[in-house]
Formats: sequence, C-alpha cells, structure tokens
Amino acid sequence: MKYEGSPFGKMSGAIAGQVTSSWKGIKYGRAYVIPNNPQTVNQTLQRTIFKNVSEFGRRIVDTVLNIYTIPAPKLMSAFNKFVSINTKLQTGLVLELNKIMLTLGSLYNPEITNIVADESLATAVVNWGTTLIGEARADDVAHVVIYNERSESFYYSSPANRSVGTLTVPITGSISGDTIDVWLFFVNAAGTMTSDSDVMQQGVIS
Repeated sequence: MKYEGSPFGKMSGAIAGQVTSSWKGIKYGRAYVIPNNPQTVNQTLQRTIFKNVSEFGRRIVDTVLNIYTIPAPKLMSAFNKFVSINTKLQTGLVLELNKIMLTLGSLYNPEITNIVADESLATAVVNWGTTLIGEARADDVAHVVIYNERSESFYYSSPANRSVGTLTVPITGSISGDTIDVWLFFVNAAGTMTSDSDVMQQGVIS
C-alpha cells in the first residue's frame, strides 16, 4: 500500500499493525508479520553445521586461510569461501574433521602415506609419495597442519619441498591416546597454485 502523507509527519517502522517505510522515494505500508523462525530437523541441522564449520574456520583464518586460499577469492573473504565449501561436505550435528578441506586446488597431492606420532618425542612424522604428476614439481612446498581433538590445539609445520617426502611437526602437549587430525597440502614455488588438502586421523602413541 502506497501513501502520500501522514498527519503525524514522517512515518517509519511499525505503527498500528502496519510497517511503513520508503523504497526509491516511494512511501509504502504493509501489514506487520512476526518473523518466523522454523525449527525443523533439517533447518536445525544446517544451522549447527554452519556454526561448527564457522567456529573451526575462525581459528585458522590468519594461519591458513588468508595465506593459502589460492587464488584469493574476489567476491568473498577466504573465511567465507572456507565456510561455503565445508558446510556442503558436512552431514551431522558433530563436526566431521575428516571431511574438512583446508585448501582446494588442482595441484597434485599424493596424499599422506603414513603418520608416526610419538608422545615421548612430542612429534608427528608425516610422510607422502614424491611421484610427480601433472603440474607437480619437486620444489612445490609441502605444508602440514595438525589438530589435537582433546586439547583443541593446532600445530603447524615448517615448509619442506615435495621431493623430501616427509615432515616432522612438534606436537607439544599431546599425550598417548589423543586423536590428532593431520592435513597435508602443497603450494607451487611461485605461490600461484595449491592442491586439495588431504586429511588423516591418527591416535598419538608413546
């Protein structure tokens, strides 16, 4: 409903069951409707998934997402891209860390072949194959991110060339029986391409 004027002057907001405002210079009014907040099983699931992914992503914005989201998205932040990708991969009310993608790209990832996690040494040794496929090169840089589910701590490796095939990551504070989630991804030497991340879960042993 359009209106021309009011004896009370300028009108805006909810008045007598009507919402009044203007759009592109046209004044209008409509019936006020209390916003609906559906709580169906599927809607609750999607909200929980969004919350879980967002909370996890916020913790790695500066250390991973802003650095290794390559190429940098033009119409959204690296964080928003992470959330967009990962909410589609989740299916349950509890965050499925084995489905989380830290990076997404076409560079070849040979995937993690082995993890040896040692409480006494406070390290995790992560291994991968060194075969070169597609645009992969020996000087591509390998990165490892580790998350301890008990302590909710993150650990980051110093980078190493793809050709090395192994990285040792300090995991100080981890103890026997902890579950760690280990992500491996590669970035080319020019910093213009990345691989999909590969993730493997491993119990920390003594």
